[in-house]
Amino acid sequence: MPGTCAAAVLFECASCPYQGSLSAWSILSCTSTDLRKWLLEIWLLASSKKAPSAAEPARQLGVTVKTAWLMRRKTRPRDGSSRR
Repeated sequence: MPGTCAAAVLFECASCPYQGSLSAWSILSCTSTDLRKWLLEIWLLASSKKAPSAAEPARQLGVTVKTAWLMRRKTRPRDGSSRR
């Protein structure tokens, strides 16, 4: 939900009073994980043929398995199909 996360740096529009961060409305919004770790996770996912479990990126990135699982879930490619 917009407006519920504290942003470190806000940019203000010159023509209107809108304020927003660079990560607003993206997978990076409302996260406390470092941007470098997000970019490394995206690179690891893109460079591997088969996505490993969350334990491998957790070890490589130096984060908890729960954080690695959430990052993997947010960065995983979407194919448009739903699993029900």
